[in-house]
Amino acid sequence: MLELIDHFNAEHVLSFSWGGAATLVALAHRPKRIESAVISSFSPVINEKMHDYLCHGITHLGAHNRYDMGHLINNTVGKHLPTLFKRFNFRHISSLDAHEYDQMHYHFSQVLELDPDNYLTAGKNITVPILFINGALDEYTCAHDAAHFSRYLRDCSFSTIDATGHFLDMEHKAACRDSKQVLMNFLQPAQVSRDVHNRVQDYPSLTF
Repeated sequence: MLELIDHFNAEHVLSFSWGGAATLVALAHRPKRIESAVISSFSPVINEKMHDYLCHGITHLGAHNRYDMGHLINNTVGKHLPTLFKRFNFRHISSLDAHEYDQMHYHFSQVLELDPDNYLTAGKNITVPILFINGALDEYTCAHDAAHFSRYLRDCSFSTIDATGHFLDMEHKAACRDSKQVLMNFLQPAQVSRDVHNRVQDYPSLTF
């Protein structure tokens, strides 16, 4: 993550689902250019629904059971996706190569073994503002569980997108609109500040 931030000279980071854990650990190193971060569909709690999803996922991925894995995702974290999205999602999941299933198996196993204290403790070293976005209907990374981060982070805020599950803006037009508005309201102050800075920088320097 830190190498990607450096490579792309990133000023803002946006993560989704369990990418939030890696993002928090990276932000704890205080990369110089990062001004803020948005962490979506993530919470520090592996609740019963998420645990069940991960365990079933490990079983299907380990057996390379493409049919059951495709249906598992669509019936759990993807349950609120439109029918067309579910169809393409199933087609994508069921056509992955064996090595990709092995990689996903490793990822699911890693998530189950994660110690939340690692990224919660790391949060104490983070100085940039962070916005957490969760769907009101998300049973797997619940908004009220995400609120636990307020005890560990100096500068964080929380937004819940109404009538939306785990995949947020992908689920319907209103969710897309609301997610964009929340995101831009959070990022805009930094953008305005940077625009003013850029306009000042555009003036030629004078030497007397």
